[in-house]
Amino acid sequence: MKRFLVSNLLVTALLVALYMVVVYGFNQPYVWAIPAMIVVFGFINLLSKRMMERSETKSPGRFVAAFTGVIGIKLMVAMVVTLLYLLLIKDDAISFVIALFVTYMSFTILLVRSAMKQRQISQQEGNEND
Repeated sequence: MKRFLVSNLLVTALLVALYMVVVYGFNQPYVWAIPAMIVVFGFINLLSKRMMERSETKSPGRFVAAFTGVIGIKLMVAMVVTLLYLLLIKDDAISFVIALFVTYMSFTILLVRSAMKQRQISQQEGNEND
């Protein structure tokens, strides 16, 4: 989990830094919601990883269900955030939606890679114990 925490913080920092480069480098308007959304998705990613690890610890057979549920929850959160932003704020909606897509994809890729590595390690440990 410690390695995932470091990777998650690194992705969060890189996404915020990338956004700042876009804002200042390309003279784009600063949208306060984008860095906030990146940090929130980083936190959701940590909670998702923890939920998957707890589920696998309780019952390794439930890993697939936990993984699918976590990815589904993240997707629903992304859709609700997008809808709320478009309905309530409407300023710079295109840049917000693009940033949300990049953020969602980045954190999902990180979570999937981490889950697959953890699953391989668990299966190897299970094969060694047999």
